[in-house]
Amino acid sequence: ITYWRANSCTFQFGIDTSPEGLNGGAVPPGIRAVEFVANFRTRMFSLPYGDQVLSVPKHIFEFVGGFPDQCLMEDYELP
Repeated sequence: ITYWRANSCTFQFGIDTSPEGLNGGAVPPGIRAVEFVANFRTRMFSLPYGDQVLSVPKHIFEFVGGFPDQCLMEDYELP
């Protein structure tokens, strides 16, 4: 019998507000608040957003069925 240990991780959420990241546009109001709240939510409640990376071994990901065929919130639908 082989036992696999599943690991997962998240990264701190950040929005690129460089001129290149904004395509020369202005920094949207409240963008830093969005970053802060997303990171606070992750630290306090262990609930990262999909944008903060879902990282599991491929065989585990395939075992749970992979991503469903939908264009939005696909990470939320994982079992």
